[in-house]
Amino acid sequence: MGDDKGQEVDIHSYTFDDHGKVVFGVEYPLDSLTEPGSIQGYQVKCISVEWMVKLSCWLMSWMRMIIGLAALCERFGIALPDEYKKIHLERGHA
Repeated sequence: MGDDKGQEVDIHSYTFDDHGKVVFGVEYPLDSLTEPGSIQGYQVKCISVEWMVKLSCWLMSWMRMIIGLAALCERFGIALPDEYKKIHLERGHA
């Protein structure tokens, strides 16, 4: 979500059961959502800085894997699987 000032926020919905297992939505670890926040006066849970670093490192590794997979497919004339094409193109890679 964003506003006309260029401010953006990622919003992910989730539901945990009584045992801390995600039963709906994004599978964030229960202990990652410990930072308080608010959006237009509504209280929200935010990812802690420590978890943001962990998740960002995972995401960067995953993106490097997709870039490598695209290069491998191109080198050997194999089509990049559809589920990776959109992500690869959105990140500015041909």
